Amino acid sequence: MSTLIKCCGFVQGEQAKKKGLKVLLQCFSEVTSNKHIGQSPSTFYSLLTSLPKLVGDDARRRPLSAAIFEACVKAGQLNGSVLNALGECQPELYVKLPFVNNGRYRNEDIPSEWRKNLPQNRGTRKDAR
Repeated sequence: MSTLIKCCGFVQGEQAKKKGLKVLLQCFSEVTSNKHIGQSPSTFYSLLTSLPKLVGDDARRRPLSAAIFEACVKAGQLNGSVLNALGECQPELYVKLPFVNNGRYRNEDIPSEWRKNLPQNRGTRKDAR
């Protein structure tokens, strides 16, 4: 699923971007509603990194970014890569997170509930943003 989402971010032209956004949103819907599709940090990362390439308008992108981030948190799949992707995609949402101070965070400050389903020994970086 992540590969398909990433491809959406490489389309050129307004019509192609509209179609790419439609595909990205369909993928997001499948990821969050289908129990047979595994949720992973890489999927949420791909969604957040592809979205700005398809939706240039910050105000229009904000609710989509927030929905993706909330789904990631609900799934317990939040890691440093997803946080950094949120910081790039929607910096004003990133800085409002309760554990982000001066644009930085410590992995141990991420609520355990938000990262409870991460694969063991993966998803954290020592050089967090």
